[in-house]
Amino acid sequence: MKKGKNFSSTLSFSFPSFEDWREKANSSLKNGSLADLERTRWDGMPLPLTVDSNHKCIHLPAKHKTLRDDLGHPWEICQSYDSKSHLQKGLAHGVESVRISNADLLDGIIPGLVGLHIEGTKSTKALNSVTDWANGVEVSGSAIWDLSSGIPENPDEFVDHVRVWSSAMSKFFTWGIDAANWQDRGMMAQNALKCSMSAVSWGLKKLVESGLSLENAASKCSIRVAVSTDIIASAALVRGLRVAWATLIDQMGGDGTNTPLRIEARTTTVLYTDENQNDNILRNSVMGYSAVISGADSIEICNHDHRNTEGENRSLRLSRNISHILREEAMLGRTNDPMGGSKHLDIATRWFATKALEGVDSDCDIQKDILDGRKQWLTAPLFVPKDSKRGGKRLSSDAHELFYVLDHSSEDLNVVESPILERELFNSTFGKKSVSSESTAEGIDVPTSFNSCETQNHSGYK
Repeated sequence: MKKGKNFSSTLSFSFPSFEDWREKANSSLKNGSLADLERTRWDGMPLPLTVDSNHKCIHLPAKHKTLRDDLGHPWEICQSYDSKSHLQKGLAHGVESVRISNADLLDGIIPGLVGLHIEGTKSTKALNSVTDWANGVEVSGSAIWDLSSGIPENPDEFVDHVRVWSSAMSKFFTWGIDAANWQDRGMMAQNALKCSMSAVSWGLKKLVESGLSLENAASKCSIRVAVSTDIIASAALVRGLRVAWATLIDQMGGDGTNTPLRIEARTTTVLYTDENQNDNILRNSVMGYSAVISGADSIEICNHDHRNTEGENRSLRLSRNISHILREEAMLGRTNDPMGGSKHLDIATRWFATKALEGVDSDCDIQKDILDGRKQWLTAPLFVPKDSKRGGKRLSSDAHELFYVLDHSSEDLNVVESPILERELFNSTFGKKSVSSESTAEGIDVPTSFNSCETQNHSGYK
């Protein structure tokens, strides 16, 4: 091909009809038919093998700005610490935000250079320690009043927490839901979103009743979810949550397009094994990839030796390395939305969004959803390496215990497909896109900008 000649203009394709494709697909199968492959997924999500070519993908709402907005997909690399030496080593090795429960660990850390997420008790003493450390410098982070632990008996305490912490730390997220806490105990992802939206709906109404505007109340909310090795489901989980949030804001009279939700993602511990724990490193890698392509704002890779500590220095280092490899070597930080335009994923996204919105103005039975979720997890098609095996433990009836699916034998349950209900979701379909491109020496068109949006092109990537 001559230099400068447009490669794409030389290609010509004839599109087979659906019937032609199905006939060839059936004939290519050695055993069974396509109908055998189209059976209901273990989690009840309807995910067809084929998608109408005229299907229009829903437009995802905006995301919050982060410390790494110089990237196309600026997710924040987060890690939890309980010792000062580990925290300092993590910062030296590229961690961008830290999750701690003891503010004394901040001694010697320069404020403004790292995001800060406060866990545990958010008392007046903790607030004073953080503000003294910040010393007037604007610090990004969070001190979340976690509604996953239940609706407070005294709502005024919740409102006061949001107001006080938001006033003292203007860039902090101050309330939300740790849905990952439920998921690690066995709750299915769709039910975790449903219960999250139930709590979010309550929180927004209480804050608006207290005098805050809907936009101000919403801007301080953060939801944390757990992702798994099921890449499509994990990506749809986060994307569906964004759509459900924007839909709720629109329904409450706000602007769902420009009122983003902060979504934190971390690897689930449900899939971890306590034997051959190096297998968990591979699980973490796949789950980290799931979190990245989902478009989460902050991602934390849990330690692979979560169940039996082998040496915290090694496990923390390996967790960090997964994040850095995904960004710097796989270069997934260059693309704003690597899964954008996938019709298959869009169907899953709509299902999760619809399931999440079922929680609005309804109560959730957390304990029942956790215990039922454990039974459903046992039907999941999970990979077990040759040198590993599933355990034979009985399911616990204590919803507070962590759940590890590989500790139990698999079961076959009659899973009922949960179809997408007719519900009007946020926004509309994608409009016409304007793409600027340049031809390479080989004559291949490479996009240089997308809709004139600086955060979606490659020029800012370092």
